[in-house]
Formats: sequence, structure tokens, C-alpha cells
Amino acid sequence: MGSKQIKETEFNDPDRLAYKIKNGLLKLIERLEQKREKGDG
Repeated sequence: MGSKQIKETEFNDPDRLAYKIKNGLLKLIERLEQKREKGDG
């Protein structure tokens, strides 16, 4: 997983940026919950 920078068009479109951030956070939470269920952390 690499660092993904936002594009200028996304930066200038707050709705698109918020959608991208929200989805990224939801995926992160999902992965963390899966790790916790497996006992990996």
C-alpha cells in the first residue's frame, strides 16, 4: 500500500475528496476489524 496523493481536481472538488476520504477510512476500519477478529493485533 503506497501513499496516494490527491489530484488537483479532487482537491478543488470537496464532495469528491470527502467521498474518497470516507471510503478510504471505511476500508481501513474494515481491515482493522478483520485483524482484530483473527487476533493479529
